Amino acid sequence: MAEEIAIWSEKYRPRSLTEVEDLEEEKVKLANFIRNYDKIKDTAKAFILNGPPGTGKTALVYAVANQFGYEVIELNASDCRDKKAVDEIIGRAIGQKSLIAKQKIILIDELEGISGQEDRGGLAELQRLIQHSNYPIVMVTNNIYDQRLRELRRNNVVVGIEKLSIDVISRILKRIARREKIDISDEAIKFIAINAKGDARAAINDLQALVGKGRKILLGEVNDFLALASRDKEQRIFDALRLLFNSTILHTDIFENVDMDLDEIIRWIEENIPNEYSGKSLAIAYELLALADLFLHRIISQQYWRYLVYVNLFLCLIGPASNAIDKKKKKFVKYSYPSAFIALYERKKAREKEIIESLSKAMHCSKRKLRNELPWIKFLLE
Repeated sequence: MAEEIAIWSEKYRPRSLTEVEDLEEEKVKLANFIRNYDKIKDTAKAFILNGPPGTGKTALVYAVANQFGYEVIELNASDCRDKKAVDEIIGRAIGQKSLIAKQKIILIDELEGISGQEDRGGLAELQRLIQHSNYPIVMVTNNIYDQRLRELRRNNVVVGIEKLSIDVISRILKRIARREKIDISDEAIKFIAINAKGDARAAINDLQALVGKGRKILLGEVNDFLALASRDKEQRIFDALRLLFNSTILHTDIFENVDMDLDEIIRWIEENIPNEYSGKSLAIAYELLALADLFLHRIISQQYWRYLVYVNLFLCLIGPASNAIDKKKKKFVKYSYPSAFIALYERKKAREKEIIESLSKAMHCSKRKLRNELPWIKFLLE
């Protein structure tokens, strides 16, 4: 039963370096760092893997550990907001001997989480611990070029990982499909890979979700699923909206992990502000939203990207400023999809129907067959 409900991105995580797709140079660099750490520990530089989500950063660390028989002690930097927490959590992990192996790797995930507003000496303490560690420390981040991480970037080894190619993700999906005995065409796999935009974990999650419909997956089913599921994107914006509208203090990182353009985020906020506020609090919310929109248009017209900080600030102020006036206890609010997006989607589906009907007549082909093949036709035309 456990096999039935296993998350495939974990189930098929590479167990050795030979199973890691691509990343040939990164494999060598990380393996050399881990294996030669005793020789370089006087300088005690940590190893930082930087790159977009789903590109295999954490998987690479575990593959190296399995290859050479190391234990991995995985910690999340978001739990280490200040000097005391860094010392208690990371310091303790560095100080303790491994219980199951001769050696261990300290893996610190989501490194950017350590540098939030609540940080009180956390980064300085981390750098100090790195200098005195007897075990190799590997840190993983999506954005090492954040200004707050400049000291770590300067003093440690940084290796960048690019988004995975369509071919690499396709190979990963094909291997999983074979092991799971899934009947799926190469075209359908490639379409999932294209949609993932370099994120292997997202592609694997999509494949697993599609298998719920049956062991045979058609290209048309893939197209419908990807169009309607919106995967984690909507869930992340829902979580961000819930945090924003219920905040009484300023959080400037609310939209950090939302995979949307600022213009899209503004649309979501605009649609749902009336569901949360009324009276003066509603007026303040709209005023701050208008200021954010104004600065966004200045960025577009003037190409002056430093205004981004103001756009983010005005958006993140909506909750604290509005809640300062309306202090009534919040009720659960169901957030709405932006009406403008719904209208666009409906127009798109209507246009798609017209195209299928025209092609059906011109090609003497059934509408059902064309509907299944349409995603691939679109890709070829693009």
